[in-house]
Amino acid sequence: MTTNAEIKEVVIPTTKVHKIIKASGIGRCSKESASVFAEYLTNELIMLAKKAEEFSSHAGRKTINFSDAKIAVKEFGKIVKEE
Repeated sequence: MTTNAEIKEVVIPTTKVHKIIKASGIGRCSKESASVFAEYLTNELIMLAKKAEEFSSHAGRKTINFSDAKIAVKEFGKIVKEE
């Protein structure tokens, strides 16, 4: 089992955040703002993954599949592209 301390060490890289922001056409952002976004996105991803894990566990699986992830995202009120 992963501890909260271990989770805190793993954060989405700010370079990726900068790349997403630039690709969206927003422009530039400071390192500090990218760090805030990265921490927020990491925390959201962890919550989504934990919810998806509940669905996979309920189905008797150890691996989160596409359907588990899609349902978890929908439960958080977000729209998911159909595949």
